[in-house]
Amino acid sequence: MDIDLKQLSDESLMKLYQEGDEMAFEVLYTRHSPKIYAFLTKKVGDTALASDLLQETFFKLHNSRNSYNSDYPFLPWIFTISKNTIVDSMRKMKKSIKTLPINEEILTQNLDVAENNKIAILEPMLGNLPENQKKALTLRYLEDWTFEDIAQILQTSPANSRKLISRGIKSIKNTFSKMGESE
Repeated sequence: MDIDLKQLSDESLMKLYQEGDEMAFEVLYTRHSPKIYAFLTKKVGDTALASDLLQETFFKLHNSRNSYNSDYPFLPWIFTISKNTIVDSMRKMKKSIKTLPINEEILTQNLDVAENNKIAILEPMLGNLPENQKKALTLRYLEDWTFEDIAQILQTSPANSRKLISRGIKSIKNTFSKMGESE
């Protein structure tokens, strides 16, 4: 008896893949890679990077396939993997970008900055903010994530993610106003 894998649910396909059925993976990849790619492209704004992140997402799915529980929906699981892949990529990029020092020129100019330079400009402005505020601001203003997505990454509520962002902005404004008073 031949099973038409395309007729199976995502959860059933993952169960088969966990048992070693490579064709089940191919069906999942064919079924969901366009959606994941569109999501990644929207989040990172770069098709080449999105393509790399798509491959990394499915590589992570492969590596963690045995931790998947087929009692839970597959699609949220794979999208969580893709979100985490974005965050991991952002961390790697952040480490490799040299930051610009804050100076009056950066603060007063109307900067028309390319997307890739946003991190280099935002990072020094984040200064000594607590790590969770830095992460929340970065995800909100560089990646255009929703408060719900940020809350999931930070393992908090959407209301608290809004508060973290608000407090971070307030701290940055206070830093700038103190800089203006000292000059």
